[in-house]
Amino acid sequence: MFEVPPLLGESHPVDLLLIEVVRMFFPDVYSIVCSHHNDFSGIEDKMSQQVNDRPRCVDRLETALEGMESEHAAVLREILKDLFPRLRSGYDNIIYESEHLARWSREQRISSPEYCLRYFTHSIPSGDITNSEISAMITMAMNGDVEKLANRISSHFSGPQAGRTIDKFRQVEFDVDPLAAETLALAVARSAERLPNRASLYSFAEPPSQAAILISHLLQTISDRGDRVSAMESIIGTAKPLWFAAECLRWCRVSDDPEKESKNTLTKQEMEGVLQALVQRVKERAECGHPLFDPDVGQEQSLLIAWRQAEGRNPVQAHLVAVFARDSDQVSRFLLSEVPLAWGVEDGRQSVSDVTLQVLENIDFVIDLDVLADWVRRSCPGNFDEPRYEFDEETPVDRRLAEQYMWLYNERKSNGELT
Repeated sequence: MFEVPPLLGESHPVDLLLIEVVRMFFPDVYSIVCSHHNDFSGIEDKMSQQVNDRPRCVDRLETALEGMESEHAAVLREILKDLFPRLRSGYDNIIYESEHLARWSREQRISSPEYCLRYFTHSIPSGDITNSEISAMITMAMNGDVEKLANRISSHFSGPQAGRTIDKFRQVEFDVDPLAAETLALAVARSAERLPNRASLYSFAEPPSQAAILISHLLQTISDRGDRVSAMESIIGTAKPLWFAAECLRWCRVSDDPEKESKNTLTKQEMEGVLQALVQRVKERAECGHPLFDPDVGQEQSLLIAWRQAEGRNPVQAHLVAVFARDSDQVSRFLLSEVPLAWGVEDGRQSVSDVTLQVLENIDFVIDLDVLADWVRRSCPGNFDEPRYEFDEETPVDRRLAEQYMWLYNERKSNGELT
């Protein structure tokens, strides 16, 4: 009566009772498991399986069992093997793959790294969100009030709780009633401006991309193709910020392989129609004089690409030239927005990468290289009579990128092709 109520609906009741049995009758063993719960929950990664003879949790448990009566130790091993399959993989040589993690998380098992800690704190960790709140928001979606739901979702879209909220919605994304799916998708799209958007090597794992994937999958529950397209057009029309609309569209078609067509939310033809709705918003923003690129927000680049795909390069180039004419500093910012970030292998430090042949091709997709070269000469710092490609770390980034661009550009002009 004391232990279960605080975690009612937020844990697996059998797991909770079993770990409490361990706490009451074998406190020393419980202390070891509690202190090293990260070693007991989850699965062994492939690297650990190759390097170690057995999981570290097995060694920790065996140390705790030393001196215990053999009968008690044997029973305790079986209880903990049932609670933590990671132990079973060490004792019984059973391999658990990543798909098991998703199931354990859905079932709120103690073996899930996402749920394990709450079994020892008897509370919801800071940065997490209760399952009851997720259920309440999905129930609210059934009423069709997008604005009210968006306000409630927004309150969870900050800090580490944002990622957990999206993760928990994703655990049930294909189980949501189609009547609620569109409302939930629209509410998430309207709330996306609150999501943390840090630069990351694995951007698809960050909250914005995960939220866009969630929306794509929610729409797959709508069986009527016309209703599905209409829902996506509504999302494109109201998503905030604008680049999030492009991110949603990106995840609506993940493969052109005919055998994988079922994984796509929209067909190729449907994508072309929805793209027009996105481009209309892009053009409206461009007409207001706002640049369609931002080196601090990598996803902004998708707006230029979407416009180019729909209407060709000329209108996109005209927009860029107009931006450069109003503010010549935007030329350096445009180059910076086109160059990807890099992360150090040893320290993970983030830095601006180099202008490469791929970057040059990407730029050529939205603006003629000759036109940009002329703006670089007029607006950027650097020696463009004899540009160099390699620089030391003391060289300012804007100068490095400008000279790298001009060096590659000159190579193309002199050789007739990129080398």
